[in-house]
Amino acid sequence: MSLQEEKKRIRIEAKKRRSLVDREKKDLRIAETVLHLKEYQETDQIYTYVSFRDEVDTSVIIETSWRRGKHVFCPVVSGNEMEFFQVFSWDDFLPGMMGILEPRRQKSTDIKREGFMLMPGLAFDWECRRIGYGGGYYDRYLQKYKEKFVTAALAYSEQMWEQLPTEELDIRPDMIITEEGIINGFNYNGAIGKKSSSMPEYNGKHRKE
Repeated sequence: MSLQEEKKRIRIEAKKRRSLVDREKKDLRIAETVLHLKEYQETDQIYTYVSFRDEVDTSVIIETSWRRGKHVFCPVVSGNEMEFFQVFSWDDFLPGMMGILEPRRQKSTDIKREGFMLMPGLAFDWECRRIGYGGGYYDRYLQKYKEKFVTAALAYSEQMWEQLPTEELDIRPDMIITEEGIINGFNYNGAIGKKSSSMPEYNGKHRKE
């Protein structure tokens, strides 16, 4: 089986697993973890996907960030590229590709392109490997700007694999946040602040309860 065929098989299985998740309590626990992270609290620039269907919900994080006076940026897909635009309320969104909410088109984007970024995905493993939806949008964006962001992927524990196949250009998030705790990437040393959380922290396959 080729690498691409294996990834396709994993995507199908990951979508099936995720569709069966009882999401409400897990979404709330993941959101609480994000909001208590030092990396979230120490920046005023939050980059986040807008949750769609059975993805980990980001609405609480977005709304809390607005209330705290943080600058919130969400992605717009155009062709093969993705860019982030600032949003100030839900009135700033329109349905985009596949019905996913995207910021209304604006004249300019954030110039700094730095802060704390929340990423979606389908499957993850204990070394922060990630398989997304196959479009490569986050991989291409972060190949250009990765050093300016601390990145966290949001996932349910059902989306965790022992080990995933990846390619050279696949970007690994600095951490993965599930309802059970945080998996820190082995190379992450805290670009905004040192990794820190009151939640359980994973290190590779070894989990501390």
